[in-house]
Amino acid sequence: MLSLVPLMIERVGIILITVFLFSQLKAFRRLILHSHSLKENLLLLLIFGFKVPVSRTYVREVKERFRL
Repeated sequence: MLSLVPLMIERVGIILITVFLFSQLKAFRRLILHSHSLKENLLLLLIFGFKVPVSRTYVREVKERFRL
């Protein structure tokens, strides 16, 4: 179980770097800071929806690696 810690730290680092890079984009900040229409909400859903496939891939990788 302790061997999962470096893998988790690596994934958290990737997420933090991605968040930092997005936060530096003026268009992204503008998208987050104002009220949204339905179209804009769908766009946000698409932007942040990448988390689900990444999470599933990560779980699959951990299960294969450690035979859980």
